[in-house]
Amino acid sequence: MTKFEIAISAVFIGFVLSQSVDLFKYRWGIYRKKKAIKDEIKVLAIEFEERIQRIETILNDISLKRFNGIPIPSVISTTIYKNHYPEVAPFFSADERKAISLLYNDVTNYNEEAQNKNSQNIDACKSSLVKLYSYCQMGKVSTEYFNKYGGNNLLSEDHNKLQEIHKITNKFASKYLIQE
Repeated sequence: MTKFEIAISAVFIGFVLSQSVDLFKYRWGIYRKKKAIKDEIKVLAIEFEERIQRIETILNDISLKRFNGIPIPSVISTTIYKNHYPEVAPFFSADERKAISLLYNDVTNYNEEAQNKNSQNIDACKSSLVKLYSYCQMGKVSTEYFNKYGGNNLLSEDHNKLQEIHKITNKFASKYLIQE
């Protein structure tokens, strides 16, 4: 081999290696962001369960007239979803994207209701808390479906489970004498 052939071979091998490293870093970044979103969804199940318990405590305390003001549970953070989902959405399957979208709609609905400052009287507050409770129940079950089925089965297609959530919410509302 001549010096020229050796130089061209070295340049070609260097180019292939650098492109391989770039491809690996790119794919690794996508993998890590997808994993972060899936981990956030697992945390959302815990967040929804905590909010359900908090809403029950608030309504119980309101019923016993322990509060002077009207407490509302805090919003649920979706930082990873907001920052990374648009970048990695094409790398999820269509079913996963649909499941993730439905799940984060529950979070959005919950957050919007939690930020609603129009509840000036106690009855409006109770009604708002029941809505929050309903969103939490839907979100909790949606996260369970996603974690269990990975987007292949959707809560929105399981009418029996939706009826069960509706019954749980109605039972909860009637427990605190709230007419929805």
